[in-house]
Amino acid sequence: MRSHESKLDAVYVSMLKHSAVVTTSRLHGGKVPVVLRAEGAGDTGDCAFHETANFGHRIRRNCQRADAFVAPSQQIFDEMVSAGFDREKIRFIPNGVKVGPERTAQQRREARIALAAANPILTLAESAPLVVFTGRLHPGKGLAKLVRAWPHVLQKFPMARLWLIGEGPQEAE
Repeated sequence: MRSHESKLDAVYVSMLKHSAVVTTSRLHGGKVPVVLRAEGAGDTGDCAFHETANFGHRIRRNCQRADAFVAPSQQIFDEMVSAGFDREKIRFIPNGVKVGPERTAQQRREARIALAAANPILTLAESAPLVVFTGRLHPGKGLAKLVRAWPHVLQKFPMARLWLIGEGPQEAE
């Protein structure tokens, strides 16, 4: 990294683990800012990793030397602050989803036919609104609140369907 330092504007590392340690060790105090993005919350998140992993506290101390941090959820932001990361260096930047061009009625129909062909459980009426969540099934994602709110959606859109796709501690619920 140091041999390419003059070609870099910044280094952005996902996860507050080993790659982050190498990056902050090599570039700390130099001209290239290091930005670390924390991943995961709760028991499987980066801050919990620092508590349980071999050398976890050393990894955390090294990561804390970065120039800035990204927290993709409020829970991760709060965990980082509780773990001693400088609140002023943390930015909450949620995960984004690029919204493509609006699909035609024919494209939507073909997509639903393809889903049903792949697995009959994915069959949807042509007029049924669909909401899809993909990600970790974890309390920090607010899925219980979404499920509790869903009956209100059904009052207005009785054909609506909610698909939760992922793995995690709430998978059995």
